[in-house]
Amino acid sequence: MFISSKRSLLNEHDLKIMLSDEYNLSEDLTISFWRTGIAGNDVYLINTIQHYYIMKVYYINIIPEQVYVSTSLMEFLSQQMAVIPHILRNRNMDLVTKLQCPEGIRYAVVFERILGKEPDIFDDNDAYKIGKTVGQMYRVFDDNDIKIINRSIDTTFLIRRALNDIKKYLPGKKMQISYFFDIGHRLEELFKKYTTHKIPRYGICHGDLHTGNMIKTSEEKIFIFDFDACGLGSRIYDIGIYANDNWSKTTKEELEKDYEALNKFLKGYNEYYSLTTDEYKLFPIIPGIRHFEMFGTVLKNCIFLEGFHWVESCYQFHYNWFKAWESNIDWNL
Repeated sequence: MFISSKRSLLNEHDLKIMLSDEYNLSEDLTISFWRTGIAGNDVYLINTIQHYYIMKVYYINIIPEQVYVSTSLMEFLSQQMAVIPHILRNRNMDLVTKLQCPEGIRYAVVFERILGKEPDIFDDNDAYKIGKTVGQMYRVFDDNDIKIINRSIDTTFLIRRALNDIKKYLPGKKMQISYFFDIGHRLEELFKKYTTHKIPRYGICHGDLHTGNMIKTSEEKIFIFDFDACGLGSRIYDIGIYANDNWSKTTKEELEKDYEALNKFLKGYNEYYSLTTDEYKLFPIIPGIRHFEMFGTVLKNCIFLEGFHWVESCYQFHYNWFKAWESNIDWNL
C-alpha cells in the first residue's frame, strides 16, 4: 500500500534544477542543506560564482498566508531601508514558489544572503545601530498604510496557546499544569494592564527580534531579517526579546544585564521613539511571556519534527526556569 508522508527532506539535486528553472540561477550553483528550524522550515545555503543566497522551504503545517505576509512585508521594507535583505522573485514574478512534495504543497522563498557575524547587544556601537534601525523600521510601518498583517501577537498567541498545549501533551502533571496556568494568568493580566493599541507603542512588530536574526557586515552595517513571526502587537515585546539575549537567565544579576542592553539600544531607538513608563514596567516580565511563546512553538513544531520523546525534558526545563525566575520578579508593578 502507498503510505503518505508528513514531512520530507527534499533532494538537493531536484532543488538545484528548480532554482535554475524558476529563478534563472546559473547551473553551476551549489546548494547545501543547512539546518531545520523549529519555527517550521528547512534552510538551504545557495552559492553561485558571484552571489550568495539562502532558501527556506516551509513545512506543510505552516499557514501559507503568514509566508506571503512576511515576505511581502520584508520586500516592502527592503525598498525603504538599505539594511533589509532582498527577496528574489521567480519567473512568474512571485516572492513565494510552490513546490509539489511527497507530503503536498510546500512553499519556498529565496533571500539574498548577507555575509557577516552576529552583532553584540552589549557593544555600544552595535546596540546604537540596532536601536536606530528598529526605530526607523517602526516609523516606516507607522507612516504607511500597511493592511496585509492579519496575525495578532497578543496574549492568546503568546500565553494561552502554550497553556492549551501543556494540558494536551502533559495530562498527568496536574499540579505542574496548575502552576503554569497560575503564572500564565498573572503575566496575562499585567500585559493587558500596561499595554495599549495606540501607535507607536502598538503596531507591526518583527515578532522574533533577537540578534540571531541580525547580521553585522564587515562594513559595520547591521541587517535585520527573518520576519516569519511578524504581526500586530506591543512593541515592548519585540524590544524585550532583543534585550533578553539568553533566555535561560534567572538570577537578579543576569536579569540586570537586560537593562544594560536596553539602555544601550535606546540611545539609537530614541531618535525615533521613546519608551513610556508603562513599557518600562512591563520590561522585566517579557522573558516570562517569551518562555510561554517558545514553549508553545516548541510543543507544536518539535513534535511534528522529532516526535514526543523530548516533551518531558522540555517541560522540565521550562518548569525549573519559571520557578527560579519568578522568585526574582517584583509582581507588584
